[in-house]
Amino acid sequence: MNFLDHHLRCGNSLLGATLNEVAQYPEVNKKPGSKGKGGQLSLIFSGDLAEAVGKAISDITAIEGVPTDTHDAAKEKERLWREIDTTLMPRFRAVADLWVGPWFGADPGYASYTAMFEHPKRPQELRAEHRAALDTIRPFHWELEFPDIFFEPDGRPKNAPGFDAVIGNPPWERIKLQENEFFSARNAAIAHAPTAAERKKRIAALSKTDPELWSAYERARTRSEQSLAFVRRSGFFPLMGKGDTNLYAVFAEKALRLVHPKGRMGLLVPSGIATDDTT
Repeated sequence: MNFLDHHLRCGNSLLGATLNEVAQYPEVNKKPGSKGKGGQLSLIFSGDLAEAVGKAISDITAIEGVPTDTHDAAKEKERLWREIDTTLMPRFRAVADLWVGPWFGADPGYASYTAMFEHPKRPQELRAEHRAALDTIRPFHWELEFPDIFFEPDGRPKNAPGFDAVIGNPPWERIKLQENEFFSARNAAIAHAPTAAERKKRIAALSKTDPELWSAYERARTRSEQSLAFVRRSGFFPLMGKGDTNLYAVFAEKALRLVHPKGRMGLLVPSGIATDDTT
């Protein structure tokens, strides 16, 4: 079997940044559709990034082009990939993670964010300071994980980037936390409350009667609110990031932006993708 480690990537495919976006500090509270003003990347970082992306593309091309007909050949492909994954790209993954961080309570601050580009080790150090929050959401930056799909060998963006095929079976559920669903397997009394007002009352009482469940509820509610804010205001989902947003619709828009102009998408979604008011 051919070496496939560089094709198998894991993370939250909806939460990530592009190389254009990391050039400015994220404005979490900007209105949907407005353009931010952030601080520009230094020219040194831009050149460094282009060089790293070019090196990654070159090495990935080597991995793809060499046949794996011997044990040594497979080992050489593995060596090339480990070099890319562990020494070439971590700095830039850290920068992209830190761009996503402020949306999820991991905010390095404007001064730290803009200053880190001048120090090669600072992005990873700053990322480590916010590891707890960032490791939980696991941001996934498509351009960094598959640079050969989006960039030319010299690091320039492709005129027509994208995958030949994007397939998926996204969840059919609203991003906003559904209290009935959350408590259905955790607390039947809350899930089956006769009215919404009574359910709210019983949830509020958890802070004293069941602090552990209360904390889990608060974490889930906060995460759903943060995710909804990212979808609505990050600028990555101008078509579907509005109204009572459903995850399947957001996945569909992401797939549309990832697929090559002549590629194909295959997603299992309800008919609302064509008929609902917000899709």
